[in-house]
Amino acid sequence: MLELLPALHVAGLVLRSARDQLPALQAHRERCTLLVSRCERLLDEVSAQCKEDHSPLIQRQLFSLESVCATIRDTIVDLAAEGKLTDAFFMFNVGTRISIGEIQAEIAEASRIDQLHFITYLENISQTDQQIIDALRNQNLRLEETLMAFMKHQQTRKAKSGNEPLSEQFIHRAVSALQRIGTSSSVEILPWQITSLEVEYERTEANLLGSGGFGKVFKGQWNGDIIALKEMHKSVFGETRNERHLKAFEKEIKIWSRLHHPRILPFYGACLASEKPFLVTKYCANGNVMDYMRDFPEVNRLLILHEISSGMVYLHEKTIIHADLKAANILIGDDHKALICDFGLSHLKDQTMSTSTMHTIQGTLNYMAPEYLDGAPIDYPADIYSFAMTAWQIYTGLVPFSDVPQRAFYRVVIDREERPEYPNSMSSPLWVLVQECWDQDPKSRPTFLEVEASLLPMVEPCMLFWHLDY
Repeated sequence: MLELLPALHVAGLVLRSARDQLPALQAHRERCTLLVSRCERLLDEVSAQCKEDHSPLIQRQLFSLESVCATIRDTIVDLAAEGKLTDAFFMFNVGTRISIGEIQAEIAEASRIDQLHFITYLENISQTDQQIIDALRNQNLRLEETLMAFMKHQQTRKAKSGNEPLSEQFIHRAVSALQRIGTSSSVEILPWQITSLEVEYERTEANLLGSGGFGKVFKGQWNGDIIALKEMHKSVFGETRNERHLKAFEKEIKIWSRLHHPRILPFYGACLASEKPFLVTKYCANGNVMDYMRDFPEVNRLLILHEISSGMVYLHEKTIIHADLKAANILIGDDHKALICDFGLSHLKDQTMSTSTMHTIQGTLNYMAPEYLDGAPIDYPADIYSFAMTAWQIYTGLVPFSDVPQRAFYRVVIDREERPEYPNSMSSPLWVLVQECWDQDPKSRPTFLEVEASLLPMVEPCMLFWHLDY
């Protein structure tokens, strides 16, 4: 490499570190070597062209290039990084010495060499059961999950006549080997099951959509679609995979997987066999309802409330109590309509009736019904109360009772029966409905069928013009 600009010294060191890792690669070595070489040539080109340019714009672009090099180092075995490198080429407009056609030809040749290496590798590790098992373990794959992934692949792949590709032969041998060693002779593959081998995501700040006590939500890919992946914290399950937490996660999957409604966030699947269990849902670029209203402050809030009530009618008809209804759990879909999500604390009505009245308070304090805070089992009216608090937040932009200390919360909500003040932005008919929904007596609160019916005449005039706004 030529003498680099001072601003690119860190990028040069990062690439040197990436090159040091190349000999250890089992696959994609040729393409990764090509990738690092192209980066080094790019740094030379940029240093030559930008030697006299010290503008702030160039400095920002140099920093971006350093970030690209770091990404390539960190994901050296992931060829998705090539796209970022191409962006860097265009960023600096360095096309005089390195043509795109030349780059594509080099990639094609490197791919051909990698394919030959891969075929040789599969032939070498397919001789015995033990070689196959050792190869899978060397890739840090969980054997039970790998067996499930391979069996899913076999089920979905259509039978073809003629000789199978070597990769298919390896999968067939691997399934037989895993079954023979007793990983599981009969793996039941449920419709919602996904393995970690089927999803792609990076645990980076750029892909982080949210986090909480349960874990983190990342943006990723599955079946060619952008998805949201909710990954449990390792500390939640611990080294021994805490059975209580695992059963709670299984309950969320059981509930969510049976829900199909336009106002419920689509559930795509989940994985319990991975080191960090996760579930996969539709990705909503608009974020939650509060994010959305910051971007679209003139949005019709009545329509959003009506959409939420429609989804909640469906849940209650399915005998499901959400138990954590709040603004953060209302996402906005691509069609600009509300989607209810997060069923980690949800309950089936028949299960809540069969349990003891003694319970641990779970959920978000600011939205909890007073009777639940006071020890009563969770029931449908608790969701109605939470809906009222959510409606107040949607109209004010504030978290209800955010100024009340936790130690005083029970006294304020249960003993004094205090509620948030009337917001001027809310119509009188809606305010009356909200007050009915957060009534102290759960028996006096309306059902969601009644809430939806009450909201309908309020929203009908603006429904006619909904398509004009979006």
